[in-house]
Amino acid sequence: ITLFQTKTPSNPSQFVQIDKYNLFDKLRFGIVATRSRLVVQKNSFQNITAFKSASAGIYIYGQTTISVLNYEAKIGGTIPQANKFNNCYNGVFNQYATILTVRNNKFNNNNTAITVAKNNRNKLVTIDRNKINETRVGVLCYDNIRLNAQITENTLLNTSPVGAYSSNTGIATSEVIFPAGSPTSYAKYNVYNNSITGYYNGV
Repeated sequence: ITLFQTKTPSNPSQFVQIDKYNLFDKLRFGIVATRSRLVVQKNSFQNITAFKSASAGIYIYGQTTISVLNYEAKIGGTIPQANKFNNCYNGVFNQYATILTVRNNKFNNNNTAITVAKNNRNKLVTIDRNKINETRVGVLCYDNIRLNAQITENTLLNTSPVGAYSSNTGIATSEVIFPAGSPTSYAKYNVYNNSITGYYNGV
């Protein structure tokens, strides 16, 4: 499924709803959303690995310019609205400015469960209450500017030898460094009340 600019100035509250038991199997991308507003619930993504790092269950491409349009993606929601990601190289991959919520989803045997990269313009990212099992990296954030990220109440569990490698991390952030005197440009992270077991590095 490909979405392109589904939010318009004439209908700023428009969302595309993708739900009710769609199965995405053996693809390069399950869903690609470019500068869009979408809600994704109750779907299954599996065996999305053929193109390695260029593969994802859900790929969200946000705003790259200084425009303040509020593109938004809601992945999951309540426990019955959970999506399942099994054997995907990337589960959810967000690049560039988007308001993002990833909540109550199940990730199993993925290289990286959730990635947030270059999400700028003071956007809010909430990653909470997800179940993440057997991943090299559970939550990965990098190159974000003026991002407000809440990473809370997630359960990350590795029981296989994947935890023996130094690249194996539960929650990882790697951010751009700015000169002193510009603190408003920093990404802000609240990481609390997560359970991380069996990883080489916790946070």
